[in-house]
Parts: sequence; C-alpha cells; structure tokens
Amino acid sequence: AGERRLKQADAWFSAIMTGVNDFALLSLDARGRINSWNESGVRQTGFADREVMGRTLNLFYMPEDAIEGRALEQIEHA
Repeated sequence: AGERRLKQADAWFSAIMTGVNDFALLSLDARGRINSWNESGVRQTGFADREVMGRTLNLFYMPEDAIEGRALEQIEHA
C-alpha cells in the first residue's frame, strides 16, 4: 500500500510540474539544492536546466545578496 501511495504521489507531483505554465516551480533536495523544475522556470529566468540542477536558491540572488546557508534557512522556514 505504501509503494502504491508513493507512486501516486510521484505521478501527482509530475502532473503539477508539467501542467503549470504561469509559475516557475522547483523542488529541492534535503541539502537545499534544486533537483527539478518546470519549463516555466526556464522561460521566466532564462536559465537552462544544466545551469540550475544541483545549485542552491542563491543562484537567483545577486552575488552581493547571496548569503551562505540561505537556501537551507529557506527550507527550514518552508
């Protein structure tokens, strides 16, 4: 039953990521690194997949505003 629920959750999440066109959606791993995002993210930011995968949210800040550990802090708040 648990495996079935996990597969359903995976399918649901995949449908959300591909079906939303107006908003950039992304998911983070436990270390705060981007592990997936939708096509709206590409369109809205101009970053290609290879430029964001494995990076933290600091990628979206100006270098002078990026703070070490901010991504993990944001995960804790979420």
